[in-house]
Amino acid sequence: MKIRVSVVRFRDWPPNSSLDLKEKTPTLSGWRFALWNVVLAPVIIVLLTSFFSRFSNLHSTPFLATRGGLLAKPNYQFEKRQRDLAKKAKQEEKRRQKLAEKADNASGEDAALSPSAADVAPSDAGTPKV
Repeated sequence: MKIRVSVVRFRDWPPNSSLDLKEKTPTLSGWRFALWNVVLAPVIIVLLTSFFSRFSNLHSTPFLATRGGLLAKPNYQFEKRQRDLAKKAKQEEKRRQKLAEKADNASGEDAALSPSAADVAPSDAGTPKV
């Protein structure tokens, strides 16, 4: 059985003197780390953000909307129900108009058949006949 032992050496922080910092020279990996995190990564993020911001309005284009299904599906049952209700309302309106026409015709015929008070000659009930 093998046992691996690693030794970690911790440095005191903050350094006791400024000499500790001056004696340290940056390594190649340290320069790479600084270059990437301080310079390149922020620049790349800015460039990518500005590039992809051009495509922010693509969700409204018909091509992507039909391809990706971004638009809501039409509710055909609701539309059919609305058409049926409009059709029934139109039929009901026609029925009311026919009933109104029949009522007008019936009242017109009754008026023509029955004499009015102006058409009847005044009766001479108070004068005796000789």
